[in-house]
Amino acid sequence: MQGLHYLLYIWLGIVIEASHYRGGSFTWKPVSPQVPNQNPVPISFTQRHAWRRGSYYCDQNTINSGGTIGAGSICCRGSQCGSLICPLSTSVPCTDFSVSQDMSAGQDSSILNLSPNIKIALTFTGSAWISLQSGGGNWAVTTQISTYMRADGHYNTAPTSAMVPVKLLRQGFSYTWLIPTADTDGDTVKCRWASASATVPTNIFADECAGILSYTASAVGFWAVSLMMEDYEFTWQTTPLSATPLQFIVQVYASSSSCTVGPSYTGARPAGACVGVDINQIVVEQAIFTVGCSGVTLSDILTTSPPGMIRGTVIQSTSNPLEYTMSMTWTPPASAW
Repeated sequence: MQGLHYLLYIWLGIVIEASHYRGGSFTWKPVSPQVPNQNPVPISFTQRHAWRRGSYYCDQNTINSGGTIGAGSICCRGSQCGSLICPLSTSVPCTDFSVSQDMSAGQDSSILNLSPNIKIALTFTGSAWISLQSGGGNWAVTTQISTYMRADGHYNTAPTSAMVPVKLLRQGFSYTWLIPTADTDGDTVKCRWASASATVPTNIFADECAGILSYTASAVGFWAVSLMMEDYEFTWQTTPLSATPLQFIVQVYASSSSCTVGPSYTGARPAGACVGVDINQIVVEQAIFTVGCSGVTLSDILTTSPPGMIRGTVIQSTSNPLEYTMSMTWTPPASAW
C-alpha cells in the first residue's frame, strides 16, 4: 500500500512578462533514501505551478491528454551546481482548472542525478504575478537540496504541501487555516515567511511551529503569500535539513449576501485524510460539501490533484439541496510513490 495525501478546500531563471502567475511549490525526495553512499544521488524533483487560465488554457480534455501549461526554466544557484545550469522547464502537465477563478494548475516530476555531499538551490524567477495590492515585482520560487546523509544514515526527503493556489476570503470575516504539510521522514516541519513575502496583509498572523495562518479580511484585493517549509531531524537543531517553497494567492472579495456561514466539508472521510491505495489500481473518492444557507449554490471546488486524476462535475443532491458532491478518480502509477 502506498500513501495518497490529498486535500480539498473551498471558500465561496526566465522572466515571464504579464500578470498571469498564480503561485507554485517545489519538493524533492531521493529515489533510494535508505541506500548509503550513492554516486550520483538520484533525486525526484516535483514542481507545481498555477497560471491564469486565459494565458494557459486547460480543461478536462487537456488533463486527459496530458497537455502542458506554463513557460520558463528552473535554474541552479550556488558554487556546487556543476553542469546544472537551467536543467528543468516549468511547462508542466495540467492537473487542475477553475473557470470561476480563471486558473490552470499543473504538476510534473523529473529525476536529477546529483553529486553526493552538496547543497544547491533551484530557482524559478518571474515578474508575472497577478496584480497585487502591494509588491508583485520580481518573485522567486526556490528550494534548497542537500545530498548529505542524515544522522540516521538515510538521505533526506523534503517536506511537501497540498495547498490550493487561491484562498478565497470574504471581506469583513476572520479566518484561521492550517497550512497542510507532510514529511516522509517524520521530521519536525516549521513554516516561515520567505524573505520576499512583503505583499501579505500587515495584520496576518502566522504560527510557524504549527503552520497556522490567521487573518481578518479587511481590504478587497489580491495578495501573494510566500512561505518556506523547513524540516529538522532533531528538535534542538537550528539549521534545517532543507527548505521548500509554497506560494499562493489570497483573494479578499466583497459580498452583499446575507448568508454568513461558509460551505463545510461533510464527506465520509475525515478532512485531510491520508488514503492508502495500490499502485495501478483505480481509486474513486467522493468530496461532499454542505452550504450554510438555503438559496446558496456551490458552483466550483478548487482542487490540488496528482497528474492523471479525473474530477467529475459538482452535483447538487436531490434529497438535500444544501449538499453537493464531486467525484475524483485516479489510477496511481509506480512513479507516484
